Amino acid sequence: MVCVREKDPSGYAVLNVNGTSISVPLTERSNGRACYSVSFDPGKYFSGEGVVSGELVLTDNSGNSAARQLVFFVNLEAPRIEDVKVEKVGLGKYNVSATVKDENLKHVVLVSDGRQVPLNGEDGKFHTTVEALKDLDFAILAVDKFNMTSTYRGRIEFSRDNPNVAYALQKARACMRATPVMYFCDASAGVHL
Repeated sequence: MVCVREKDPSGYAVLNVNGTSISVPLTERSNGRACYSVSFDPGKYFSGEGVVSGELVLTDNSGNSAARQLVFFVNLEAPRIEDVKVEKVGLGKYNVSATVKDENLKHVVLVSDGRQVPLNGEDGKFHTTVEALKDLDFAILAVDKFNMTSTYRGRIEFSRDNPNVAYALQKARACMRATPVMYFCDASAGVHL
C-alpha cells in the first residue's frame, strides 16, 4: 500500500518492474489523502527470489505525475521440510525431528488430533517429543514470513513398536466401552484389572 497527499488523484498508479507495468488501483481516499494497493502473483513477473527494484508512477487527474523508486523482496518458494525422523525414546514417547529450510521462516508446528505443538529448533533443525499410546497421524507445518506453507504428513505407529502393549490397550478400551462401571473385565477380554 502506498499513500500520498493529493486532492485530485487518478483512479490508479503504475508499478513498472522488469519491463512490465502493473496497475495499482486507488483503494482509499479521504481528506486529501489517496492510497493505492494491489496484490499480485510474483511468479508471473519474476523467475527467482530476491530483492527487486521498480518505479511507482502516480498521476493526478490533471496529468501531473511523480515517480518513486521502490525496493521489495520477492519470495516464490515455500519452506522445504526434509529429513523427517520419528524415533522411539520410551514406551509411548517419540522424538519427531525435521530439517526445515527457508530464509524467511516464521514458525514450525506439529499438528495432531486437532492440537498444534510448536517445534523447538535452531539452525534449521526442529524437534519435539510426542506421547502416544495409539497409532497417531501427524503433520509438520512450516510457514514463512510471506505466509507460504509446506506440510509433511507422517504417522507414529505405536502398535508396530509396542505390539503387546497395543493389544492389551485395545482390549482394555473394548472392555471399558462394554462395561459402564468397570471394576474388572473377565478373562475372555484378555485383560485382568
